[in-house]
Amino acid sequence: MSLPQLINIDNFNKAPFILPVNEFNSRLNGIVIDTQEDLGLEILGNVLFEEFNSDWNGTTFDTQKWTDFVDGYTYLVSGKTVVWKGFKNLLKHFAYFEYIKYNVTYQSNIGIVKPGAENGTIVQNYTNEIKIYNKGIELYGIDWAFYFDKTYSLRTYRNRFCFDTDIEERKPTAYNFLYHRKSEFTNWEFTEKSNVNQFGI
Repeated sequence: MSLPQLINIDNFNKAPFILPVNEFNSRLNGIVIDTQEDLGLEILGNVLFEEFNSDWNGTTFDTQKWTDFVDGYTYLVSGKTVVWKGFKNLLKHFAYFEYIKYNVTYQSNIGIVKPGAENGTIVQNYTNEIKIYNKGIELYGIDWAFYFDKTYSLRTYRNRFCFDTDIEERKPTAYNFLYHRKSEFTNWEFTEKSNVNQFGI
C-alpha cells in the first residue's frame, strides 16, 4: 500500500511554520507529497524508499523502525542522549520552503503573476524561508562517516572539514538516526544536500 501524506495544514499553524488557511492551501497537499517523495529518496535511496512505502499497511507501519523514523526516536551515543524528532519534523521544513517558493508567483493565462492584496505591499524577502530551509539541512545531516574510508584519515577529515566527529555523531539528524541503526536499514543510500543563501543559491 502506498504511503500517505505524512503532514498537512495542521502542521503549519505555529511559528515559524505559519501558513494562512485560505484557498491556496489546496496546493499544499501536492507540494507535501512531492517533497516527501523527493526527501525520502534522497535520505534513503531507491531500494530503502520502496521498503519504507511498502511497510505502510493503511493505518500504521508494520515495522517499528519506520515508526521511529517518521515519528521520532531517542537513543544514546557515547552516553549522551540524542532526540531524533522524526521525518515528519524534517519534512515540515522543506515542504514549508517549497510552498512559499511556489506561491510567491504562479502561472495564469496571461503569464506569471504575483498574488496581490488590496492596500497591501508585496515584498520579496526570503530570509525567513531560507533560515527554515537551512535548519532543515541541519536536521537532514551530513555523511561524516563517508570520509573514514581508505583515502581519508581522521586527521585529514578534521583538517579539511573542521568537524569534530564526536559532536557530529550526536547531532539529531536523519543521517545519524539511520547510521545509529544501520543494521536495520540495509541498502541505505544517502544523498547529501547543501545550504542555500538568502538569494536562493
